[in-house]
Amino acid sequence: MDNEFFEFSDAWVMTSLFMYDSKFQELILTHVIANGDVLNHAIFSLDELNKGFNKLIAANLIKFENDSIRLTESGLEIKAKVSREKGGLFERINNTLKRLQKLNIYTSNIREQAFFDEKDLENAYNLYKKSSQQQ
Repeated sequence: MDNEFFEFSDAWVMTSLFMYDSKFQELILTHVIANGDVLNHAIFSLDELNKGFNKLIAANLIKFENDSIRLTESGLEIKAKVSREKGGLFERINNTLKRLQKLNIYTSNIREQAFFDEKDLENAYNLYKKSSQQQ
C-alpha cells in the first residue's frame, strides 16, 4: 500500500540529490538548484527544500552533517532503481515518487529543521543564474 507521506516536491528534491553517493561530500546548493531546474524546469522554493530534506532524513534516505551530505544505503537503492527504469529524464521525479511512496514512514519521525534560509537560496540561485548566462 502506498503512503501519502511523500509529495512530488520531496521526490524532486531526492532526484536532484542523485549526484551524491555514499561518501560525505560538501552540499553545493547551486548544483541542487541546477539539477532541480533540469528535471522540472522550475526553481525550488525554500519550503520545498527544507521540507524535502526533513522528510528524506526522517526516512533515512540521506544524511546531512556539517554542510556535507551523503545518500544512505536506502537512498542509493532508490537512486539505482530509478536510474535503471525506462523513461527519460523528465520521468525520473515520478519514478522516484513511486519508490518513495512504497516506504513505511511514520510522520512522528520528522523534525522541523531549517537547513537553508532565504539568503542561502537567493545566493545559490544568483550563482546558478550567472553561470547559466555564461554558457
